Amino acid sequence: MIVRSVNFLAIGNLTMANNVKDMTGAGRSIDDIMAQVESLQNPDRASHSGGGGGSGMEYRIRRLEEDMSELKSDMKIVRSDLAELKGKVSLLPGYPGIASIMALVGGALLIVSRLFPAGTP
Repeated sequence: MIVRSVNFLAIGNLTMANNVKDMTGAGRSIDDIMAQVESLQNPDRASHSGGGGGSGMEYRIRRLEEDMSELKSDMKIVRSDLAELKGKVSLLPGYPGIASIMALVGGALLIVSRLFPAGTP
């Protein structure tokens, strides 16, 4: 919590504080406190880390909307890729198909081993 017993002297765009105290116990410098006050006065330059309202809210909402539209377009790409993968997976043989293939390979190896017996050198 910052106690705002601040006497401001405004000259054009220049703002000076005569009496600024950090009551949070964080040991912040006057420059740090004044930077926070400046960011609160100019919300478009603030970090927009949440909280509060004011004119910074519109900026944060606009950014969220832009991010959501990007996520939606990314989701469309993911859906199309998923549909393509589903089509390819459906062409793969299931357990019965794999068992049939193994039986055919095993039978072919058995036939080849009977036709060409291994001779002793």
